[in-house]
Amino acid sequence: MSDGLSCYTGNLVAYLERHETDPAGRVARSIRVAVRTDLPGGSLAISHHAMPLHRLPDGGELRYRSARDRDAALHEIKAELDAQGQVLVVADSSLLPWSPGTDAGAPHYLLVTGFDDGHWHVVDRFSALLPGGGEQRPFDGRLGEEEFAGLLRPRDPLPPEQRRRNEHAFGFPVPVPPDGDHQWLARVPDESGDGTALPGRWITDPAGALDRLAEHFASGSDSGRLLEDVWAIARHHTFRYERLRGRLDGADEAYAAWNELPRAVRFAHESAQRGRARPSLITTAFGRLSRVEDGLREPLAAQGYGAEREGATT
Repeated sequence: MSDGLSCYTGNLVAYLERHETDPAGRVARSIRVAVRTDLPGGSLAISHHAMPLHRLPDGGELRYRSARDRDAALHEIKAELDAQGQVLVVADSSLLPWSPGTDAGAPHYLLVTGFDDGHWHVVDRFSALLPGGGEQRPFDGRLGEEEFAGLLRPRDPLPPEQRRRNEHAFGFPVPVPPDGDHQWLARVPDESGDGTALPGRWITDPAGALDRLAEHFASGSDSGRLLEDVWAIARHHTFRYERLRGRLDGADEAYAAWNELPRAVRFAHESAQRGRARPSLITTAFGRLSRVEDGLREPLAAQGYGAEREGATT
């Protein structure tokens, strides 16, 4: 099951089901929040996973591939489908006919599992009440060539925060194609060694990372750019704690705190946009989570959850 994951991880789990017996469990064990703090202009990057999820357990890894020309991209996607029996492609969320269409659009993974008679079999496991309003339900069906190709139309230029999400979708950075290219993920031989190095300066301590995010949102400057990131962080953590209910003391409290975070942050952001800043709301929401995560760090590690990897600078 991949309910509770993002459009990246939900469809990655669907892809990984051919490669391992419990990919959702591996994703749940990988979940963390780490924040990069040395980017130009005070921008932040987020890592959601302490394991390199692009590395496949039965060998090789996933890497972005791309083509500027639409027909060339479709040809290469078909070749990857023929070789592997499935392929993840990068679509635009605002172009999905099964999406409520309440957001401005962002990269969105889809799983392609077949092609016949000019039609592509497309699976989208993602299901959620979206932060901007509306509900998206899963999709499993056939799309004609033009309709399928239309979903892959690249955003150009891609906002920098969305580009960073693509780069860190697997927890650790991988090279991303140029803006304006049609993109997909191909299975390739291992290119990254153990793949567990975070370049630059990162806060990997959960409480410290949450405190840094609280500072960012309390500052009000460009904080809206990371609203979707906070929503995904919270969604991943509620997924983790849902699996741990009944097995970990404190899981229910952690689930409730993470479930509330996106609403509190969005309300505070929208209030600030109207000239009524509410920094105390940000401080309270993140402070509660910081205490919860700090208290659960050792119990989580004892069950194999949230283990940090070497290579990060704190």
